[in-house]
Amino acid sequence: MSAGLSVQIRDTITPGMAKLAAKISDRRPILEAMLVEIDRITVLAFTNEMLRVASWDSLKRDQQKPGRKKAGDESVLFLHGHLNQSIGSNHVVTNDEGRTGTDAPYAAAHQFGYAPHNLPPRPFFPWVNQEQMADFAKVRVQRVAQDKMDRMAPK
Repeated sequence: MSAGLSVQIRDTITPGMAKLAAKISDRRPILEAMLVEIDRITVLAFTNEMLRVASWDSLKRDQQKPGRKKAGDESVLFLHGHLNQSIGSNHVVTNDEGRTGTDAPYAAAHQFGYAPHNLPPRPFFPWVNQEQMADFAKVRVQRVAQDKMDRMAPK
């Protein structure tokens, strides 16, 4: 993904899960399932503020453009749905890590804010910073990984 925004997950899982994962030679389906869950959380965050790591500040009147949502509307990231629909459009998965994101060139400006245009951050990916997934998302993603590993692990 050259333009846009991507997030990466690596094998930073619990010791018990790591032990189980070591028994599985092809871990790509596990990582793919984890990425799908991250994508699900991310897409839902556009309409469910409980899935956002921070509240979205409202735009000021001088930041409004014709045809855009009204000032004070906190769902301004969902005008036509291009950003929302681009989430997870190009997963990259190896046996040890996976990457998801969006190819929307303006995604990072919305996730982190863009000072030159006074655009406040409106994080939609469940990361509290560039290195740490939000706890609620980590629990959901670990549950998905555990379920997938339980089904794949040799008996």
